[in-house]
Amino acid sequence: MRAVVAGLGLLAAATATVGPDAARWFGVRGPHCLLGACLGPQACPGCGLVRATAAAVQGDFATAMGMHPAGVVVAALLPLALVVNLDILRRGRALAGHDAARRWGYIAFVVAVVAGFVLRLTVFSSTSLLTHP
Repeated sequence: MRAVVAGLGLLAAATATVGPDAARWFGVRGPHCLLGACLGPQACPGCGLVRATAAAVQGDFATAMGMHPAGVVVAALLPLALVVNLDILRRGRALAGHDAARRWGYIAFVVAVVAGFVLRLTVFSSTSLLTHP
């Protein structure tokens, strides 16, 4: 199931049309952030992460960094998660290395989101491409 989620995440990121206000798939707007809508996009640690990940998967790293710096990390973690989980399926069981890779992936994700949030509030606050949803 995790391999399917990682694969679908990559597919969704590759097929999104990324704009400053939202990511769209075949003309349909992506998810709204409730916290960002209530408090403003700068108050939400994850606002812009979907758009940033899609932009990074599509190779637009400057846009991704402006929307949410963690998008580049998530874009790198998706194919790694796909490879690890496909290897687990191939072997029929998870090895210690698989568990360690998953654990480091979770840690990298959390650290990237928190660091990206801090960077958005400080360094990128004046140049952010993030707009209110």
